Amino acid sequence: MRIPGFVLLVSLQVPLSAQWGISHSNPDRSWGDIQFTSEQVGYVAGHNTTNNTAVLLKTVDAGATWTESLLPTLTYVQRVCFLNNDTGYVVAGGVPIRMLRTTNGGGSWANRTLDTCFAVTGMDVLDANTAIYLNNEGRLRRFTDGGTAFTYITNDLQDWGLVDATDAQTAYIAELDHFLRTSDGGFTWSTLPGGLSVPFQSASFAFTDTQHGFASTWNTSGPNLYRTDDAAATWTATGTQNAWVLAARGQSCLAANADNGIITWTPDGGTTWVDDPAPAGFAYAQGGELTPGNAAYLINEGTVFKRSSNLGLGLTDRTEPTWSMAPNPTMDKVRINGSFSGRPRITIHDGAGRVVSRAEGMGELDLTTLAPGSYMVRIDAEGERGTRRLVKL
Repeated sequence: MRIPGFVLLVSLQVPLSAQWGISHSNPDRSWGDIQFTSEQVGYVAGHNTTNNTAVLLKTVDAGATWTESLLPTLTYVQRVCFLNNDTGYVVAGGVPIRMLRTTNGGGSWANRTLDTCFAVTGMDVLDANTAIYLNNEGRLRRFTDGGTAFTYITNDLQDWGLVDATDAQTAYIAELDHFLRTSDGGFTWSTLPGGLSVPFQSASFAFTDTQHGFASTWNTSGPNLYRTDDAAATWTATGTQNAWVLAARGQSCLAANADNGIITWTPDGGTTWVDDPAPAGFAYAQGGELTPGNAAYLINEGTVFKRSSNLGLGLTDRTEPTWSMAPNPTMDKVRINGSFSGRPRITIHDGAGRVVSRAEGMGELDLTTLAPGSYMVRIDAEGERGTRRLVKL
């Protein structure tokens, strides 16, 4: 395929100032999971590395202060799942699986035992007494009565990973390159036709409601971030960042990974992706969370990081205006406006992730040789990065 050339008058913001700070840190802790149940109340579960005990952090003031408590009978925690500020579960794999349940926000805990596995890789609550969980051998389970009873759904899954429930009846799991969905509280599961372009074993995903969600894959040759608006029937590429951790609320999504020291987020459903430099001390993401107001948190070893401004504020906290493309949609040409601190490198990716156009410098994009469809335009310039969706008519 001939790669069309173009000349560009281009721009992007100058490098971002430090956006992430430390909300809590303890070098003798290793945090495993995080969840916020409201704007103010959040939980982080993990491990005390000095005495081999499980601990829980709780904040009631949006991460300004944290209180630590011991989780009885456990030595570590793999998942924390709260339905609201008061009722929730912490769980760790083992022989048998060990789980604790609280109905008073962690003030006290009741012991539960489930089946046997090495690790609980995914779990989410459907209501105060019911949850779906998945273990490392592809065994899907459902517990009821606050964890006092459980049922076998299947032992035959080939993949194992996350579980994401969007309401008391609907939940999603990933199975290789497609999704499974339940609409009856986990009793039966339907295979969805919409697959992604690469195998899905190492992906993360997060749904914001029954219809909308984000997913990531480890696809080094093309898009890594995808969005669905039809309950995982189809997926559209939206960004190129590798992400081990995804958190999503409404139109916003937070994507984090360790391979390039970049944290990426979108405030508008994936049309715009913004790259934040990783904070000092951030090696990789163990977990991430967005609050209902889109305050962003990440956990890494013994540190809880919080972003200084909410993703719901969009792009207003950046030091320079965002770069833009116009017209978009377009039939033949598009102009990019803004300013760069370095010489920009531009690539256009098709829906399968292939680079169909690239250039450096300034000018106007000639799109006449591209077929009608949706593309991604990515710009890199001395550490400044940005991605926009472009529609060719």
